[in-house]
Amino acid sequence: MGYSVQNQSAVVRLDEIYPLFNHACYSEVIQIGNGILFSSRDKFYSVSREVGELAVNEGQLTDYVMESFERAHLSYLMALSYLKLSKREDAKVELRRSQQEMNAKIYKSGEDVLNSILIGNLWERLGDRGEAIVSYRKARDINGGSEALERLAKERIELLEKRGPPPAPMHVFAVGEFPNIIYWTKTEYEQFYPVGYPLRNCSSQTGFLVDVIPWTKQISARSSDDRMDQVSSLKQSLRAPATWLYTGAVIGIGAGLAILAAGPKGDAQLAGAIGLIALFIARRTYAAGNSPDMRYWSELPGGFLFSKNEDFKLEPCIFQYLSEKGLTPKIIF
Repeated sequence: MGYSVQNQSAVVRLDEIYPLFNHACYSEVIQIGNGILFSSRDKFYSVSREVGELAVNEGQLTDYVMESFERAHLSYLMALSYLKLSKREDAKVELRRSQQEMNAKIYKSGEDVLNSILIGNLWERLGDRGEAIVSYRKARDINGGSEALERLAKERIELLEKRGPPPAPMHVFAVGEFPNIIYWTKTEYEQFYPVGYPLRNCSSQTGFLVDVIPWTKQISARSSDDRMDQVSSLKQSLRAPATWLYTGAVIGIGAGLAILAAGPKGDAQLAGAIGLIALFIARRTYAAGNSPDMRYWSELPGGFLFSKNEDFKLEPCIFQYLSEKGLTPKIIF
């Protein structure tokens, strides 16, 4: 199976990765991943595209800049693919790159507790106890992680630091689907989960179920002053008059339709409904005009299950989701 990755956007190519991995197309994961990381290594500015985005929403013309967690997780899946292909040394090289990607010299960077846990687990599978401990310590010390993630990191550190044979690595399962994240204001992002609920962090005697909030937080902070680059901030300011114009046009059209619907013998309920719809569309139009680039890797899990049980059905943390929601976790390793 061959793929051409040169003329596709990074987001489109990223969304191919998990389906390929789940179908054991490990060579294709590596091929596409290398193409994405090579083409997205740096942020390039095109004057024509940047100027063109003064008339449209952010991200419609310019290249996508990957989040640090996306770069790190892509390298992690590539390392895992190398291991699945029995290329252990290549897996180690890629795993080190995964660790470096979290702090690559580009404006979307930062430590990531969830990827650090996953990387630590893979170092265990590669038989490098020292590297695994380093990754777990990093996860333990990162602010903003959940109690379940911190407990998981501490437990693995304690087990790995004991003398004697290394403990068996935990099995890793991908669970659920990544939420759809919508921008409203700098401090208001809304999340919609395809399965209708977020996963709840859980820990048991045999495993841990963790959500992807460390990743959604990165996306939901894109409009903060310390995350937006100067060019994007300038474009947002210059785009403001057009945003107000489009928003006003929606309100005007909606008001006109509502008045016509009300009429002398019209339907007041219909007019009210039209007015509410127009206000919603106007708010959405205003939000889109002020929004940062809201593209992201959407074909990601909604959480991960780390379990000592090879059969996920034996894990207490996932039982309620199997019985009530019908989720089927997918084995990663």
